[in-house]
Amino acid sequence: ALQRSGTGAVVLVGAPHLPFGPALGAQGLLPQRLLWVAAPAGGQGGAQRLWATEQALRCADVDAVLAWLETVRADQLRRLQMAAAEYTKLLFVLRPERAHGESSPAALRLWAAPAADQGDALEVRALKRRGPPLSQALHLAARPSRLARLLAASQFMSSHALDRTSASV
Repeated sequence: ALQRSGTGAVVLVGAPHLPFGPALGAQGLLPQRLLWVAAPAGGQGGAQRLWATEQALRCADVDAVLAWLETVRADQLRRLQMAAAEYTKLLFVLRPERAHGESSPAALRLWAAPAADQGDALEVRALKRRGPPLSQALHLAARPSRLARLLAASQFMSSHALDRTSASV
């Protein structure tokens, strides 16, 4: 979805880790499209994340926003959802597992975790969606083939690199 969202910025608000450009590039998302907005979690940081998310949704040069919001009320989520719809932006709100039982105005809610039975895979369950409920979880490869090839090539190159100093010349 992010790859096909256009050519504008993809804003990451409060992402817990620095984005890994080669992995995103392997998925077709150009790393230069990313804008990482660091904001602390909880308390004042939670308010900062909400504000930054809403401002990013209003920005004309932004195509999508991913926001990590640990504590957010349903009315705040609704406000973000309305801003995303008004400005025709993709919005993904990532919340902790403890928010599973809380209400949300989102049309689609997903739960994702490493698959316990399939090693290097991701288990995704639809908690809420339009249409009939899904009875089974989806299992997605954690390393798509293009990324796996990129990582293998990277390991090969680092293990065969010359490590000599210029003093021996």
